[in-house]
Amino acid sequence: MNINTKLKNNMLGNVGFAGSFTGGMLELRSGPRPATADSAASGVLIAVAKPSGGEMTFSATGGAVFANESWDYVTIATGTIGHARLVGPQPDNGAANADLPRADFNVVTSGEGLRLVNNVVREVGQTGTVAEFTFRLK
Repeated sequence: MNINTKLKNNMLGNVGFAGSFTGGMLELRSGPRPATADSAASGVLIAVAKPSGGEMTFSATGGAVFANESWDYVTIATGTIGHARLVGPQPDNGAANADLPRADFNVVTSGEGLRLVNNVVREVGQTGTVAEFTFRLK
């Protein structure tokens, strides 16, 4: 996982991780994640995932943060989802930016990270759920 400058500042200040992303969403994209979360978005936007309950909440234990709810999406393009970018509620046009909170994740089909049951999208309008969303501070 890569976190950007704004998220680092928020986590060290009073805002925190959850406060940075309340009302935000996950962009599910093709290809590898950008070199840094300050970098411009990369790959094709395949879907946008939002918490199924409408409000994102997280819990932390053992140095890891876990999403407390499922995240649902409907695909808008086809391809293989290779990474995801968590963005806050502020408009984010995907350009290089260190002033909006962002976190980039590799998408996996097993193990720790942003886990999808199936990351291959064959048709537009396909529905899915993020199976697990975890990150560990090291």
